[in-house]
Amino acid sequence: MKLEYRLSLKDYQEAIHEHIKSRRFSYFFLWLLSILLIVEALYGLIFLGGTAANQIFVLFLLFMGAGINPEFNIFQKYTSYRLWKAQHNLHNSRETDVSEEGIKLKGEGFEANLEWKIYTHFIETKRLFILYQSKLCFNMFPKRAFNNEQQVEEFRELLQRKITKSR
Repeated sequence: MKLEYRLSLKDYQEAIHEHIKSRRFSYFFLWLLSILLIVEALYGLIFLGGTAANQIFVLFLLFMGAGINPEFNIFQKYTSYRLWKAQHNLHNSRETDVSEEGIKLKGEGFEANLEWKIYTHFIETKRLFILYQSKLCFNMFPKRAFNNEQQVEEFRELLQRKITKSR
């Protein structure tokens, strides 16, 4: 199966978000810290009074609580945007050939033949397949690169056969 595509910022941000969700301890910790900061801000709003310094502190806590929450993604979106802008190789078009032996990736300045055994697990989202080579290294394949839903299903079945663990 041959695919041609260009990754987008939205693809990259979705992959980063799913990666953080897959790191369950980090995801839980960010949620917990977010809730604690928001509760502290509400406590400050109710009990500390309305001085300008207290209001600024409460706003800061609310902003931090919302910013680190993994679902609001304020800091995550900003960071992933900066990383995206810095990695020009992600912006170029790619050709991918998927077979029973593995995945051949080709783009401007690179070519790689990756056997299935290099992948440890994969994650499927609404718009992407994310194939992990390690805990921190992954390849993204947008579903829009497939010609039709049948090709998406074939790819999904191939992943399930060739990569032992998935989430």
